[in-house]
Amino acid sequence: MSEHEPRRRRSRSGSRSRSESRSRSGRSGWGPADWAHLRRDRRITAQRRRALRRRWAGRLGVGGAAALAALAAVGASARWVRPAGGWVPQVAALLLPALGPALGLSAVAAGAVAVRSRRPVWGVGAVALAAAAAAVWVRHPAPPPAPGGAEGLRVMTLNVGRTSSEAAYRVADYVQRTEPDVVFLQEADARSIVVDGQRLRIYHPTIEAILSSGAYRVGGGVDTLVARERGPANRQVFLTRLPVLAHEAGELGPPNTEPSVYARAEVSWRGRRVALYNVHLRPFNPAAEWSFRRMVNPAVWAETPGRLREFFAVQGEEAERLAALIEADPLPVVVAGDFNATADQWSRARLARHTREVLGRRPWAATRPDSVPVAPIDGVLVGAGWSVRAASVGPPGLSDHRAVSAELVYSGE
Repeated sequence: MSEHEPRRRRSRSGSRSRSESRSRSGRSGWGPADWAHLRRDRRITAQRRRALRRRWAGRLGVGGAAALAALAAVGASARWVRPAGGWVPQVAALLLPALGPALGLSAVAAGAVAVRSRRPVWGVGAVALAAAAAAVWVRHPAPPPAPGGAEGLRVMTLNVGRTSSEAAYRVADYVQRTEPDVVFLQEADARSIVVDGQRLRIYHPTIEAILSSGAYRVGGGVDTLVARERGPANRQVFLTRLPVLAHEAGELGPPNTEPSVYARAEVSWRGRRVALYNVHLRPFNPAAEWSFRRMVNPAVWAETPGRLREFFAVQGEEAERLAALIEADPLPVVVAGDFNATADQWSRARLARHTREVLGRRPWAATRPDSVPVAPIDGVLVGAGWSVRAASVGPPGLSDHRAVSAELVYSGE
């Protein structure tokens, strides 16, 4: 028998005697040593619980940060993944403006844990998350500003599809204050009809409000030029103070779908012919208006992947056709409108292969929805030879979108 055996026996007998005394007389047999032992057990148990919570919090944090980084990588790949090959990158690209701040906060949290725990692995993770956040935030900055000199070409684009008659005058006031040379309007009806043998023009309220100032005239619209039997899916109109030399419109979508329509106008600016493209690519519209009942309906979610796949594939075809027209245009080109795609998605990136975004891919380029813009789907692209002197996003209250304005300087030959 070892010398520690009597101590173990005494310890067991002591614990039994304490338990027996507790069972016989409740807590009356407890002394200060017993209470100290109980407090120590509780303290050890609490420490274990805290350690377990920290361990699980660390695991959840690592898993969440890894998911954010993976989602950012998938979204960044959308520029090179054709929509026909998969719709998941295109949807993930919509989240990139929000993923930058999320990755930055994750990097700060990981850095705090690294300082407190003094574990190098957390520091490495913080640096990796910070690098991913920086790559998302500053992945494509805006082009350098144009040098000072003569006044540039001022353009403004706005989707006015849901603009009320009251808001139309706010748009007109904004146009009067900013004084653009060309206003690109999307979803603005400018129809031509015959009544009693006379041809009449019916304009969208926003067009009427802007024309009332007398400074602008309609430089061309889709009207009934395209798809007379079905009517165009969207209508694009130019309001300009510049001489319009030519105007045309055309369909972009496949013949078996309701097509998107582009409008092209040639204007004379400082003795130079400039080609303007007013664009509204296909939007994603669910089969019915969204409601809580539809959101919790499994059948709706089951059909959504197929609808997304079809939508991105058709929009990609439209962007391919439009890009071919832009690249073959011999004139200096300015493209503006509602692309229904962010600069990180394939359709808009396809248009930007031979053009540049005037706002870059910055968080403040968001234009939709108007109240709290999170999706930068409206914008201005410029071809070779153009530089950007100024570019900005307009104020709220004009439409369900926000306007994008830019002052452009042409330095090409």
